[in-house]
Amino acid sequence: MHCCDVILYVRLTNEFHAKGPVTNTLLPMAVLDDIVAIIVFFTVNSVVASSVSGGSVSLYMLPVMILLPVIIGLVTGLPAGRLLSRARGRIQTFSVLLAVIKRIYLRKLS
Repeated sequence: MHCCDVILYVRLTNEFHAKGPVTNTLLPMAVLDDIVAIIVFFTVNSVVASSVSGGSVSLYMLPVMILLPVIIGLVTGLPAGRLLSRARGRIQTFSVLLAVIKRIYLRKLS
């Protein structure tokens, strides 16, 4: 499973009004699966980065390398999600997304 599976799970349970022990167990299992995948990915990423750079990574840097992308994702994702949730319809959501990307791109050019 991955993040899209969680979204699909939520949509299907809402659409079919599914309730029960299996339904209540699947969502936490999907979330735990994503968390384990993130930890494994960033752990392997840090090991490969240290071996490629030729240096050694301190033990305290491993949690930093795992948690920093998650924190950055939360700091940028929550405001973006709130901004995009205010848009009504696909066209308006797409327009807001393009305007934000354009503004970031123009800011980098100047």
